[in-house]
Amino acid sequence: MDKNYYITTPIYYINDVPHIGHAYTTVAADVMSRYKRMCGYKVFFLTGVDEHGQKAEKAALEQNISPLELADRMVPKFTELWELLNISNTGFVRTTEERHRKVVQYLFEKIQAKDDIYLGEYEDWYCVPCESYFTELQLKEGRCPDCGRSLEKLKEASYFFRMSRYTERLLAYLEEHRKFVLPEIRYNEVTSFVRGGLRDLSVSRTTFRWGVPVPGNSEHIVYVWFDALTNYLTGAGLLQDEGLFRSISLPIKWASQGAKWRKKP
Repeated sequence: MDKNYYITTPIYYINDVPHIGHAYTTVAADVMSRYKRMCGYKVFFLTGVDEHGQKAEKAALEQNISPLELADRMVPKFTELWELLNISNTGFVRTTEERHRKVVQYLFEKIQAKDDIYLGEYEDWYCVPCESYFTELQLKEGRCPDCGRSLEKLKEASYFFRMSRYTERLLAYLEEHRKFVLPEIRYNEVTSFVRGGLRDLSVSRTTFRWGVPVPGNSEHIVYVWFDALTNYLTGAGLLQDEGLFRSISLPIKWASQGAKWRKKP
């Protein structure tokens, strides 16, 4: 049986040109992928760009162009840099691709069908650069706790993922699998966070239009984190290349019969 190894970089925002940080993370992934190939692994190495969200939309408006025009201008700056650095990536994904939209909407519908997504209302402090919401208690001197920038108070209708439903299940898993959290010094920090209770997570937006429409309700755009993180499944061939998807070492298996997910034995 082939030894398979799947490695990815983060997918990079297209609101600005690539810099040393992009090069560093991509070269690091490239080094690992080359090493694994030398060890006899069949490596799939994915990288790409995150083109949706309010940050990209805002950057495009500042240049008086459409978000897609901005993306089309910026993508070659990344791909040409990877060629210059001789990066050996196997795949490259753009979140504006049709194959990605299909995967995002498919997963949204699957989760919603299990009653794990519901329509509600969200009100909190929002940081545009970080694309994150924060509660009043999380703020630092009234500013974003991550980047220190000013925030916007937003209230909007939103679809939510019932993350609170999984608090006890996740905590039990962490207690039974202590090495799931690495490095180990972070274990207590993670379990304490989960033990404190998980909030339901907002997974849609109505305050901007640049993104993947929520299936069945085009007034809502799938939140950029739900959209962007799905790229690792898109790039691995989900719904497009079942052979590729089966061959890549993922923590789940794809069973074609009935299009169901099952755990690895």
